[in-house]
Amino acid sequence: MTNTPEMVFTIYALSKLGAAPALVNTALRHQTLLHCLSVVCAKLVICTPDHVSRLVEISNRPGMPTYCVSISLGSFPGLPLEPESTSSRITTIQPSDLALASTRHTFTVPPKRSTRDVFCLIYTSGTSGAPKAVRIKANHLLLVSTPLPIDRDNPKKYLQPLRIYSSLPLFHATGLFTGLCYAAGSGGTLCLGRRFSDSSFTRALVEARATRVLYVGELAKYLLAAPESRFDTAHGVSVATGNGMAGDVWRRFVRRFGIREVREFYRSTEGVAKYDNFGCGVAMEGKVGFEGPIMRCCNALTYLVKYDHETGLPWRDPRTGFCLQAKVGEAGEAIG
Repeated sequence: MTNTPEMVFTIYALSKLGAAPALVNTALRHQTLLHCLSVVCAKLVICTPDHVSRLVEISNRPGMPTYCVSISLGSFPGLPLEPESTSSRITTIQPSDLALASTRHTFTVPPKRSTRDVFCLIYTSGTSGAPKAVRIKANHLLLVSTPLPIDRDNPKKYLQPLRIYSSLPLFHATGLFTGLCYAAGSGGTLCLGRRFSDSSFTRALVEARATRVLYVGELAKYLLAAPESRFDTAHGVSVATGNGMAGDVWRRFVRRFGIREVREFYRSTEGVAKYDNFGCGVAMEGKVGFEGPIMRCCNALTYLVKYDHETGLPWRDPRTGFCLQAKVGEAGEAIG
């Protein structure tokens, strides 16, 4: 689904019903889209009207779910379905249909769920092979919804108010976790951009009265390449949260947009290795994680080990068979 309130509503509604939504990349088509639907044995497909044509293209293919719904809660006024979709199995739902259903149907009690149950499925990027669905359990959502200590200990500075602006897709972990989940868990507001636009990005920050912004590395680079605007420093954003910002981009980003604090983190949807780099100043710029000597000695969760570039595997000591930690400044592979 498109980055709209319809997607937020659908994720919430399906989870309340006890279902686990699989969040599919809206750019996928044809065989790759069909793969994402069939690999999770989907029973129902829900989309927004702007993606109906993509479902029509595969509507008669083996593995396509029987039931398809196009839902619009006001984000797509006057957008008609494509002519060829009228004879397909796609049902259109408008706000009036939901209101009518609530008066005619007796809803069943949803099944009991625990923190160990699967909340949703998020697909990997598919850089090696087809996209793979990663199971995200409810306890993971509780974890990413919990306010960080730096925010909890300084509520007047970071949480009053917390207005997160994000144009990142909700079908990826960065937008879903650090955007929707964190805003909900911190009592904040998610200001959702439908898509990224470098020319109107800072204006959107001002209009949303945002205090925090989400990014991925290339997003910051695109913003720096855009023409300067009077909105560049007119916003109230004090924190940028995301991953993948190089050191030279970091310095220019902070200087141009007047954002005092950058919170860089390293994560993967399907992995447990993690690093955080929260803070201000040149010592932090461009680092995936920031650890001093004491932290390196105390860290028993994530390691950087020597890496064999010829075999593509972690290097092992021929005498012991064990991996060895990489030296400070040496490239390695993160193991959680």
